[in-house]
Amino acid sequence: MASFALHAAFLIAALATPLPAQDSPLVRQQNPAPVRPPSEGDVLVVDGVPISGDEYARWMLDLFGSRMSKRFAEQWLVRQTAAARGVELPPNAVDERMDAEIAERIRGAFLGKREGWLAELERLESSEGGYRRRRGVELEPDLIATELCKLDRVVPEELIVRDWEHFYGPDGREYTLSGIKIAVEVVMPRDKPSREEYEQARTRAFAEQLARATAVRERLLDGADFAQLAREVSDDALTREQGGRFSGQFRPPGWHELFVKTLATVPVGEISQPIYAKGGYWIVKIENVVVTPLESVRESLRQRLIELGPESFEVAATWSAIVKDMKVEILPAMYESPSSSPEDHKPVIGMLINGQPVERAQFALWLLHSRGEHYARDFAEHYLVEREAASRGVQVSEAELDARLAEHQQWLIERGYKGSREAWKQQLEVQGRDEAGWVREWRRRKRIDLLAEKLMLSERRVDDEALREHFERAYGERGQWVETRLLLVAVEPPHLGEKTTREELEQRLVEARDAALAKTRGLRQRLLDGEDFATLARAESSDEASKLQGGRMAGRFRPDQWPEDVAKAVLALEPGQISEPLDTGRGLALFEVLSVRAVEFESVKDELRNEILNERIPQGDLAGYRNVLFKRAQMQVRPDMYK
Repeated sequence: MASFALHAAFLIAALATPLPAQDSPLVRQQNPAPVRPPSEGDVLVVDGVPISGDEYARWMLDLFGSRMSKRFAEQWLVRQTAAARGVELPPNAVDERMDAEIAERIRGAFLGKREGWLAELERLESSEGGYRRRRGVELEPDLIATELCKLDRVVPEELIVRDWEHFYGPDGREYTLSGIKIAVEVVMPRDKPSREEYEQARTRAFAEQLARATAVRERLLDGADFAQLAREVSDDALTREQGGRFSGQFRPPGWHELFVKTLATVPVGEISQPIYAKGGYWIVKIENVVVTPLESVRESLRQRLIELGPESFEVAATWSAIVKDMKVEILPAMYESPSSSPEDHKPVIGMLINGQPVERAQFALWLLHSRGEHYARDFAEHYLVEREAASRGVQVSEAELDARLAEHQQWLIERGYKGSREAWKQQLEVQGRDEAGWVREWRRRKRIDLLAEKLMLSERRVDDEALREHFERAYGERGQWVETRLLLVAVEPPHLGEKTTREELEQRLVEARDAALAKTRGLRQRLLDGEDFATLARAESSDEASKLQGGRMAGRFRPDQWPEDVAKAVLALEPGQISEPLDTGRGLALFEVLSVRAVEFESVKDELRNEILNERIPQGDLAGYRNVLFKRAQMQVRPDMYK
């Protein structure tokens, strides 16, 4: 596997030169040079324009330098530790492991057809060269950590015991079994039963089948032939035709722990009590037991585990020990020009890992190899947006960018961290990032968003048909200004345990919604009985935006901001009426209409036009716009991306 030094020469030279200002566009607007043909060191061609490795690497540093620094640092420390201890991978170790992985993928997923795997890579906008480079960057440190783990390895006792029980049965006891299964099937009385109905049906089914299993056991104790009875009554298709005899020796994987433990209490030749496992009650007969003491096979098991090498959790422990208390500091020089003259071409120190200097070019090359092809499309989209904006004279001011970035940051903190800036910064620290790196990344992203937004807005046209459609969405088909109050009852999320099944989760979600619906109906009845809506909303509503105002919603009711069935129900109410409980997606809601007045289309026409022209474009539409630009262009990933 080629080392990181392979392309370091051109990256060191390129990244030692002064970097452009952070918000300089990818497209040069003044005195653009004629498009040159691709040459050595170019990693992309976007719509005929070659993109050099250093230009692409600088873009990646801005967007991913902060978020990927921790992962890079961990791999760097693993390599440093290996070098210090004289550990080297065998020649071609990475390629051999990768070839084996690819062969297994082709065999298992594509029936041995290599072209199927290549087609999958193409669908994922990847190539074989890009995949091998990316996977190699991931595999190499993992394999190095495995070799480091071998140096001081003591085979864990738990692995020896695990293999002993795997090869010789639980506690070294290999059972020959016969069994009769009485299946338990819970039949529901209706499609969506209540929790109580489900529990009743379940209890009844288990009781009935336990009684049946007990009766079968009594027949066996009275002298009935086990094999014949198994053929008559067992519900297990795999063993029924063999008279209940299990094929080969019994193996615990897949069986309930209680079933396995019970076997040890049943003497050879005896019949067990009914034991529940795998969807039914089992009556088991122990035909034979072979006991193998652990000490008699310990050494052979240990040698086998040594030959197989460390397991993933052992390697993970070695990795964790190496990176424990790791400290990563990204230096300003990672993004800025060095203090020395660019003609010196001196390596720039971009970060410190546990106080040790790391060159910016080394990190940039790692980004290029590990993520370069994956993010090539993102780069191309950014490039094409900036080119389109430059050609049409569209610009973004620093003030606009500052405002949009601050808005996004505040939204993220409020949504994900309950408004706590400190909690957000702590999470960045856990991820190995800092606020400066986050700002750098998102400043670039928001600049592209703003440019795309302005380009889309410049193309937006408003005709009478669009105004009419917007009028109906905003004021309803009848053109009404409706003022309302809201009382929202949230559906409380159910508590989930470690062993909660999908069926249990679905049942708890139904119960939570039923509980919210029952509460909402009770509140509606209290309102109909004369209680004050505002007082009840302040006490019971889950809508923080309106509860302090007694549920009164700011401005008018906007049909276009609610589910269609909710909007129709509210617009059908007369002043003073209270809606039935309505599912808003955020919870169950009661609306009271305070007033209704007609709105003439002509009186709000200008307002509607301004709304349409200035309406914030959703992120999904911005992504769609970038995608349109990308589809119109052509992008080629050059082999230099992988060297």
